[in-house]
Amino acid sequence: MPSFNPRSVSRLGAISLIVACAPLLGGAEGDCGPAFARDPAPDMSGAWNISYDDEFTVKVTLGAGAARREYTRTVSATGGTFQVPLTPDGSEMLTFDLDCTRPEVVCPSEVWPTMPSIRQNHPDYTHRIFLQLPTQQCSGNMVAPDDAECGAGTLNPDCEMVCDGDVATVVREAFGTIRDDEAGFDILLGGGVATNGVNCAMLSLSVATGELVTTGSAAAENWRATGIVNGRVTTGYAGGCLWAENVGTPAEPDVRAVVIGAAVEFSTGYTGTR
Repeated sequence: MPSFNPRSVSRLGAISLIVACAPLLGGAEGDCGPAFARDPAPDMSGAWNISYDDEFTVKVTLGAGAARREYTRTVSATGGTFQVPLTPDGSEMLTFDLDCTRPEVVCPSEVWPTMPSIRQNHPDYTHRIFLQLPTQQCSGNMVAPDDAECGAGTLNPDCEMVCDGDVATVVREAFGTIRDDEAGFDILLGGGVATNGVNCAMLSLSVATGELVTTGSAAAENWRATGIVNGRVTTGYAGGCLWAENVGTPAEPDVRAVVIGAAVEFSTGYTGTR
């Protein structure tokens, strides 16, 4: 696994930190407060045990602009099969088989593991937390997207560079913060590799959040997080996540076109103990 030098931030880490200054990690004021806070924060460092809810919610988005359609379904913690309309009139159905044991299906528990080990060892910024998590990287080249495939109403609204090869899952450093009020935390789970419509790419909305149960106090220098409640993991994917059962039927070209333009978002609750 890659090592972490708490006194240096790589170019990638700096970019992640800029992204973290969005509302997700910017605190109530949206001013990057937690990322640069120096006041005391509860100690989250060490190993945690995560227990997931027995089900998760899936949101499937098909189409773009005025043709955009969203469908929400609930499946068990290990996944499941469900249908959404393939056509706006509902005359044809698209079946998704979200089996978490399949290598091409990435469920929340795979990007936010059941036993994460958290570090809180930055010498200056006390609210920053770090851990190793599966994330994605481009194994090809980052190239400019086609003008017709990016912009408002598409899966790449800001016309970010896209990966022209496979998107591989690797273990890398993840970054998060304990919030300004020290009552909860937010961790970025990866994302940032824009899809070219063929790759299955994790969206930057992918996060783990939670509220902290603590003991001790900052004044006594024994302030420690002992539990996580109201936890939520959200992972979003876009592009060629061909998790549809009926790809390969005579309607394959139409189905593939619909699914390539789709985004799939997973969300589940969890609790944690030290």
